[in-house]
This record gives sequence, C-alpha cells and structure tokens, in this order.
Amino acid sequence: MSKSTWKYKKNFPLIFSVFSIILLISLGIWQLSRMSQKQEFLHSLKNNLDNLPTKFDSLADNMILTSKVVVNGHFISGHNIHLYGKRSGISNKNGYYLLSPFQTDDDKIIIVARGWFDYIDKKQMQNIDNAEHQSITGIALMAEKHRLFLPDNDFKNNVWFTLDLKQIAKTLDMNIEDYYLLSFDQQDLPPNLEPISSKNLLAIRNDHLQYAITWFALALAVAIIYVVYTRNPDK
Repeated sequence: MSKSTWKYKKNFPLIFSVFSIILLISLGIWQLSRMSQKQEFLHSLKNNLDNLPTKFDSLADNMILTSKVVVNGHFISGHNIHLYGKRSGISNKNGYYLLSPFQTDDDKIIIVARGWFDYIDKKQMQNIDNAEHQSITGIALMAEKHRLFLPDNDFKNNVWFTLDLKQIAKTLDMNIEDYYLLSFDQQDLPPNLEPISSKNLLAIRNDHLQYAITWFALALAVAIIYVVYTRNPDK
C-alpha cells in the first residue's frame, strides 16, 4: 500500500463525516427556509380568503400569488384534466380533482380546479358539458413542480399527478395563462363533483420544522459517531 493510499484510508472517516454533516445541516437550513415560505403563503392565503375578490381584468398582467379573483366566461367542453389526489379530510378516499379550461369574456384561457370526485366516477367526468356562461371565484396559484417519487403524468389515460401547466397547454393544444385558479365553495357543480372547501385550504400542514430538526439531529448523530470512532479506532 502506497503512502498516499494509506493516508487517504486513514482520513476517510473524517472526510466522510465532514461531508455528511455539511450536507445534513444544509438540508436542515433549507427546510427552515421552506418553513418560512410556507408560513408566508398560508398567511397571505388566509388574508385573501377574507377579502373581496378582485376582478380578473384589473390583474390581467400582474397576477399575485394567492390573489382572490373573480372571472366571467365559460368552460370549454371536452377538455378536462383529472388530477389524482385524496379528498381533504378523508384520509383513505382516493379520487381526482377536476381541472377544466375556462375561457374568459376577454378570450383568455385559465385552468380552473373545480372540485373533487371519487375514482369510480372518472369515466362519467370525462366529457361533462361546461358551456354555460358563469362567474367563478378562486385563488390564483402557480403551477406545481414534479416531486421526487411521484409517477409521471399519464396523458393517455388522463391521470395526472402533477399540475404542470406547460404540459396541460401542450396536451390541450391551447394557450393558457401561467397560473391556475383553485375554485372553492362553488355551487351548482356537475353531479358527483364535490366542492373544494375554503376551510380545508387553510388546513395545509407545515411540517418543515420537524423535517429540519430531523436533518440537524442526523448531523449531530454523525458527529457523535465520528468522535466515538476516533476514540476507539480499533474496536
């Protein structure tokens, strides 16, 4: 064994431990940052839910995240998206959120999350008629990013796991806005479609502090293991 190889093997536990501790602490700090962002989001959401909705026309080119907006127009029939998800408040109830393109009176197209339905009603929801003129109130939200371990969207069977607006625009062959409206407490929904409750919107969990504590605890554990190892290198 060369001298350089022996030196590397001798220092490997230190290198590994330092790298691991830096990585784990970085993940903990990132989770604290995410916690702060989630708190700001929930605070803004609560305030806007209590406010009167703003007309879509006055926000057209300056849409603010979590703005409460009212839009007038009609849904475009036959172009519905089924986003997989459990209904809030029912832990084991599988189903889908119905997303539909909504054409406003000034000819802009917005994706609207309209409500939730049970998976057994999926075929029935595929081609519901949406053509009547109506007013929609919702919260403006940005598109979702694909999360690790989530399946890819299944375009063929219309089963979506991520609300990716660029993919939706391509699939529907439409020019849609770069945000969507989450409609809540909506009345006169199609049969078997349950409204999204404004109360459930405020029940979004903020678990990032627990995640941060976990990463910091793991970093401390690695440091302790290294100290114990260096004190007893032959055991």
